[in-house]
Order: sequence, then C-alpha cells, then structure tokens
Amino acid sequence: MGDLQSAVADYSKSISMDPHNSIAHLNRGQVKRDASDLNGAIEDFNTAIQLDQNNTTAQQCLDLCNIYKEYPELYKRVLEK
Repeated sequence: MGDLQSAVADYSKSISMDPHNSIAHLNRGQVKRDASDLNGAIEDFNTAIQLDQNNTTAQQCLDLCNIYKEYPELYKRVLEK
C-alpha cells in the first residue's frame, strides 16, 4: 500500500505543476483504483476526460469503476487476482 500512496503523491505533485495534464490525472486515477479508492479514481478519470475528450483509456477506466461500484463483489474478485 505504501507504494500506491507514494505514487498518488507523485502524480498529485505532477498535477499541481501542470493541472491540464490529462495523462497524469488518468495515471493517478488508476493508482487510486488499485488502492480501492473508487470515488477518487472516478474523479480523476472524469477530469482526464474533461481535459481530453479523446482519452479513451480514461473513459474505459471510468466505465469499469462505475461497474465495480455497482457490483462490489466483482471488484473484490478482481483485486484478489
């Protein structure tokens, strides 16, 4: 978990230096998702999409997070793998 927290901190620093970097928001969202912070991940994915509407990876990640929120048992199984 410490590595994930460090990664979130690193991406947050990057975002503070360039808040319009959609890739940094996407990457931080992916780390938050992996750390079971689905709400934080969804917020970052939404921001990435707002900054770059062609960011299909962010849209796919957002869709998955919404599915995981609706079906938490599925998310739990994904985390176990």
